[in-house]
Amino acid sequence: MLFRSSAVTEDGLVQLVRLADIRRRPISWLWPGRIPRGSVTVLDGDPGAGKTMIAADLAVRVAGGFEMPDGSRSEFAGRGAPVLFIELDIPGDALAPRIDAAGGDRRGNVYVWPDDLPCVMPTHAARVTAAVLGIGARLVVVDTLVRTFADGMKLEA
Repeated sequence: MLFRSSAVTEDGLVQLVRLADIRRRPISWLWPGRIPRGSVTVLDGDPGAGKTMIAADLAVRVAGGFEMPDGSRSEFAGRGAPVLFIELDIPGDALAPRIDAAGGDRRGNVYVWPDDLPCVMPTHAARVTAAVLGIGARLVVVDTLVRTFADGMKLEA
């Protein structure tokens, strides 16, 4: 079990929560109006559609403190913030050229998961968490998320 929840009754049923009873909190944005901080955002599309290039561009913008594509500015504007890129191919083969094409890592804020270290979820979640906390990552890109799942977690079509 990944976590325990008081929302599961002794007979295994889930106790649902009414939306009206949920306390609202203000949203903190990585990319104002588009990518919330501390949440999961998924880029989905066919192979070759440019998902990794979009993620690389976003990583360069956050790491370098640059404006977002629409001209908006994050709280890291002008100073940049650490980014962790978990690329399951060899980073020098595909990721490095894409980061370079997106403007490069001028501040040295883009960190890449070692290509010789497995990253399988949920098995290695503690490793990922330690890496995120260790560098103070403000953006974590997992390319491709489904490839990190343990075999038992992959969704069947």
